[in-house]
Amino acid sequence: MDAPAEPDDGEVPAAGPADFAAYDALTVLTPRQRAAIVDAYAKVFQPRPSDAERLALIVNPSGLESVITGLRKYASSAALDTARVRVKETTFVDRTHASVEFAILSTRRQAFAGELDAAGGAVFVDGRWKLTRASFCAVMREAGKVTGDARVYCPEDAPAKK
Repeated sequence: MDAPAEPDDGEVPAAGPADFAAYDALTVLTPRQRAAIVDAYAKVFQPRPSDAERLALIVNPSGLESVITGLRKYASSAALDTARVRVKETTFVDRTHASVEFAILSTRRQAFAGELDAAGGAVFVDGRWKLTRASFCAVMREAGKVTGDARVYCPEDAPAKK
């Protein structure tokens, strides 16, 4: 059986599982799927979105409000405003899962100076690509910002990606 033809840029469907119909044999993400994953990571880890917007882009976000609140207590808003995310690679795992290699960049020493490399995942759920809870927690643990009650929601023994 021949592999399905790759749709041209003008015919790429939205960012969901329907995209995979033409890509199953190729096992790659469409440009729109990759863009949706990059957008989700940017909204979760960069300064402008509200906490509600961030949490909406994380699978099973229950309790993560305390992690974000703890981060805000530790780092000044100026430090948080310098954080940027750079998605390096997205890899198709199956119809609704992708692995993601990314870096969080910061110019402030209060959180961490430089680049924090991380690996995580994205899941297509509720009609959109979202970060796995483990991906969010791994970054928070690596930055050393999971303290106090927040440890219940991002435990040390949680896998870095799921």
